Amino acid sequence: MSGIIDLAVAVSAYTPQIILGIPTTVTVTLTSVGTAPTSGTVTLTIFKPTQIVASIVWINFPSGWTIVSESQATWRVTRTAPIMPGEIINFIYEVTKTDLTNGKTTMRGIITNGSGGDTNTVNNSAVLRLTHGVD
Repeated sequence: MSGIIDLAVAVSAYTPQIILGIPTTVTVTLTSVGTAPTSGTVTLTIFKPTQIVASIVWINFPSGWTIVSESQATWRVTRTAPIMPGEIINFIYEVTKTDLTNGKTTMRGIITNGSGGDTNTVNNSAVLRLTHGVD
């Protein structure tokens, strides 16, 4: 089969600020922007906002994916079934700030280079910086 395998990742949040005790929804979106389906295992690392000692709850963990490792800072997830061109996959979790500091926190998603035959590494990483405060 001919075509280009190209996966892209993006990170978004419902609000630009995380406030103490108020849940904020974060979405890490993986999109197949190429013209061919993936071939082999796709690995995505989702970084947790550990700077704010957050409580984190999954709202949507897509079927067909497996958490292969979890640390205090990240989840590593994989999928072996092909991802088709145009397919959009959303990992949605809710963050609730639990500390009393103000500042910025970083949300990230990174597709492991070469995952599923991905040939374009330019769009394999996304970062979202959110302000966090007490009020």
